[in-house]
Amino acid sequence: MVKGPRISYVFILAPKARSLTVEIHHHSAYQIVLSNDTPFNSTISGQLYEHINGFLIKPHVPHFCVAEKETLNVLNIEPYSNIGLELASRFKEIQNYIVFESPSETNLFFQTPKDSLDVTKVVDALLSKLPAIEYDER
Repeated sequence: MVKGPRISYVFILAPKARSLTVEIHHHSAYQIVLSNDTPFNSTISGQLYEHINGFLIKPHVPHFCVAEKETLNVLNIEPYSNIGLELASRFKEIQNYIVFESPSETNLFFQTPKDSLDVTKVVDALLSKLPAIEYDER
């Protein structure tokens, strides 16, 4: 049996935001927000979190961020994509979000190199957990 290339169907929108304050909103995607430099404040489902390094939220969870001097990486991930399904498996049954208080918590959760919040490493770590899928040429 000949195996084809490892193909993963990935739907990720990944903007970088600098000096922002956003009003309460929600997305129809999983969202990962990580600080590039210094901790920021966010309110998620009505709960204020101060001086955090990031968070992961399920689709439709209301939230807003205040990052007036920070640079944030924002990853929006389609819920039914392979990575979205992988992220879904990491939540406890009644859990809607996960807050990362420190870079080490983030690294542990995503299994990335120590003290690295590089988004490409987070995406690579997520992709490494996906099963190989044969390419369908149709």
